Amino acid sequence: MKTVLSFLVVALVSLPGSLARVGTSHVADEDDHHPRGLERALDDAITYLNPSTIDYNREGKKINPSKGGDLFDGYPDFPHSSIGFLWQDDDDATIKWRPQGISGFEYDGKEYLLVSWYGKKKKRRFDYRNRGFRVSFVDITDMDRIKYRHILFVDEDGETYEDCHAGGLAFKDGVLHIPDSRGSNDQILTFPIDAIEEVDADSYYNYRYVIRATGSYTMPINPSFLGYDPIDDQFLVGSFLQNTDDNKGKAKSLGWYSEDSTEDVSVCADFFWEMQGAAKTNIEGVDVLIVSASYGRSKESRLFLVNFDECSEEDAPMDDEMKRKKIMYPPGMEDVHVSPTSEYVWFLTEFGKKERLPFTPGAKNRRVTFAIKKSKIVDLLGVEADSSDSSDSSDSGEGE
Repeated sequence: MKTVLSFLVVALVSLPGSLARVGTSHVADEDDHHPRGLERALDDAITYLNPSTIDYNREGKKINPSKGGDLFDGYPDFPHSSIGFLWQDDDDATIKWRPQGISGFEYDGKEYLLVSWYGKKKKRRFDYRNRGFRVSFVDITDMDRIKYRHILFVDEDGETYEDCHAGGLAFKDGVLHIPDSRGSNDQILTFPIDAIEEVDADSYYNYRYVIRATGSYTMPINPSFLGYDPIDDQFLVGSFLQNTDDNKGKAKSLGWYSEDSTEDVSVCADFFWEMQGAAKTNIEGVDVLIVSASYGRSKESRLFLVNFDECSEEDAPMDDEMKRKKIMYPPGMEDVHVSPTSEYVWFLTEFGKKERLPFTPGAKNRRVTFAIKKSKIVDLLGVEADSSDSSDSSDSGEGE
């Protein structure tokens, strides 16, 4: 049975405050751009940078992920994919950080992806949880010359979000929304992408840039991942639920809400075990729900495509008559991003090349960021596109 629930969401308003650990002060220009929709005014004593004015110090490598087995010894292919890239070697290999969420945007005529990483712990070797999470700003305007930069994200007082998973990303109107699922927090954090601060790297684990939170709002479900559908102008939030005896009978939920009405979240169940990311959009007149699920580094991931409009009182969200498709992918598939400005849907995997594939002797994992064409997703789903609808045609080393 389908359930639709509306919950009151309490907004947590952040107060103004100066960045606690900045080593030098800056004088703002009079015409500095202040991002829209922020709960806390930005500090006029700081000159903010944006994606066009920061220094990109790392390089990605373009690949054809559909030929994964040809690229990496013993590695499986990424079926139906068209483009992709690898992180530079130290980021592909690090076990101190692990990528999770993905989103993207256009800025000053360039196309960017955003990828979140959370700090990990390995007993008696290292503990990076105190670094919270970072986000990679990836310039993919020219896929033959991919450049990126890691930026550390901090709260309004300049402190890191210790042990925050940052499992998904959603971008709207210059603001990045990031879920904080720690304990009973159940909140979404907000950060302006054109309020980047250059800081004393010695005070921030050798990170040259930080972005400070401007606000937060609560969720009725534990927010493991987050997405945004620009066509319906709605955010999509979901929970990770492991398939265990203790969780039998619990709802595998997704929730929809708008930025103008975060107090009213429609939560719908029942979907898939161990969901890692989800996106809802309309492609060539076809309503599509795209959900990724993964089960550790020893099992293949699954990509679910569902011809799905919305939760309603009449129809269960996973009615047997709904068109759906399941596709198998390499381990560690995470978040989903439907590009609003290109023909692609983007995905990523989390396990690095120091983590072996248990089911393929001698083979190693790779962190692959890859994309499937939107038209291919409609073909795979087997639903006839509406030719009259064109609504979606456009559609490590530490720090530094």
